[in-house]
Amino acid sequence: MKTETRNENPKHRQNSNASPADLTTEFTNGETVRLHSDVEIYDTRAQRSQKIRIVMPDSVDLKKGCISVFSPLSTALLGHYEGDLVTMVTNGISRELKVIGVVNPKT
Repeated sequence: MKTETRNENPKHRQNSNASPADLTTEFTNGETVRLHSDVEIYDTRAQRSQKIRIVMPDSVDLKKGCISVFSPLSTALLGHYEGDLVTMVTNGISRELKVIGVVNPKT
């Protein structure tokens, strides 16, 4: 599987003056796709949106949209933000996915 990202989100711009505290805030601000995230994606090829939850393998329930953190879709999305375009190639088929929304549980 191959993934590629085009970023339209200004939060991705590098800040060379960022302190470690700033970086921690950036990566835990609730908009980053991670384990237990509820993610809405839009598949530009299929022209449809889909909501998923990224879970550990023992919690997978495809009927409820709960997919494994180790699935190709999850691994392509992990670390991305709302607004990102992610190109995912599996079995020679390219899919462009836009991350529409990300909701993370409160910790």
